[in-house]
Amino acid sequence: MLVAAVFSNAENARKIADSLARYGIRAIAATSGSAVLRQKQAVTLVVCGARLEDMTAPRLRRMLPAEIPMLLLAPGAPQLAGIENLPAGLTHAQLCEIVLHHIGAQEALVARAKRAMIRRGGVDEAAAHRLLQKHAMNSGVSLRRAAEEILQKYGEDESI
Repeated sequence: MLVAAVFSNAENARKIADSLARYGIRAIAATSGSAVLRQKQAVTLVVCGARLEDMTAPRLRRMLPAEIPMLLLAPGAPQLAGIENLPAGLTHAQLCEIVLHHIGAQEALVARAKRAMIRRGGVDEAAAHRLLQKHAMNSGVSLRRAAEEILQKYGEDESI
């Protein structure tokens, strides 16, 4: 689990990454989208501003894999596809709770989908994970949405 805090202002990026680290969330601070793209295999979630050193948040969203959620910390920014806008006036603690919820919810949903595939599909955990990723890529949806679709297919309840 690695969260990228990406802001054009290095101090802002560092403050967010430090706040996340204090909550036990492994985080990196970056000022450019290209820095995130170089580590996209390790990144679980991106928290960013509207503009980065080398690109905008929507451009970074298009370049990242769909399964990596993006949270935009830019009050007043328009709602963009695939990017969740965070409300204005968040404290660092509130931001950390939102990040924890996002990471926890997605991991739990993916785990339930893999369990359903193992029980009903006769595959092991590694194969279930590969099939889930393949479904997400082929369908052009996030890993979270692919997990929801698998749970619906197998008639499993999506709630915990």
